[in-house]
Amino acid sequence: MRATVPGGVALVATAAVILAACPGHEYPGTQIVTFNLTASPADGGLDACRDAGYTEIPGTNFTFSAIFSGDEDGTVKYMTIQDFVRDATFDGTTLASPFTAPRAFTLCGDAGVDEELYVLPVSLTQSQRLGTDVCPPDALQPGAIPLDPDSGVYPPGWIDGHFEAVRACGRLFDTIHPAGDRDCPVCTMTFDVAGPRL
Repeated sequence: MRATVPGGVALVATAAVILAACPGHEYPGTQIVTFNLTASPADGGLDACRDAGYTEIPGTNFTFSAIFSGDEDGTVKYMTIQDFVRDATFDGTTLASPFTAPRAFTLCGDAGVDEELYVLPVSLTQSQRLGTDVCPPDALQPGAIPLDPDSGVYPPGWIDGHFEAVRACGRLFDTIHPAGDRDCPVCTMTFDVAGPRL
């Protein structure tokens, strides 16, 4: 596969090159939280693209560091992976970062990949309730990450000027679509993401 524009998280087979990310790279604004995330193909999450004939699909897990940064008041605006900066938001529950880039595939030549990364920061009390290093099968489902302040399970967020989260769970979606003269089959790959805070 020929990567015409770098900078995605998975963006198919370029992951091993693009995601050799190490903390310490430049990022815009104030650093808010950084996670070392491992993306693993979800159960059946690669089937549609493999069945469509794409041969450049990653078959193994890959790891990347995601730096979320923004304004001094804690507003998340960016996610940086290696030297690539993307827009990002935080709604109080989910860190989200969409990205679109052109790619080329043996199957059909020029294409586009729309990527959506959803990262749910997990607080210490949520992590204790889930079990150490355990993420639910689909962390994006409502209630998958426990939240019950009455029983001492608190959400992630700002405490005394510090973003309280010990790790993260989430999902990554990469959708391939036509972008050139030849038709490219549309399909979506799904990865579970999880990892500790750095």
